Amino acid sequence: MSGVDKALLKKEAKLDRMLADSGGGVLAFSGGVDSSYLLSRAVKALGERLIAVTAVTPFLPDGEE
Repeated sequence: MSGVDKALLKKEAKLDRMLADSGGGVLAFSGGVDSSYLLSRAVKALGERLIAVTAVTPFLPDGEE
């Protein structure tokens, strides 16, 4: 395993701890890659103690709501 791989695993473990330590919350989900990744980690760490929300705005293309 490379140093980069180890560093990424360490950062993921820190993120998982931070999420679990939060106790739960609301995550604003845009549907992009970054919020999809964060939502995935948060669901694993928090389960039903997490709510994901998406806002419907005039900036969303038709069919994306």
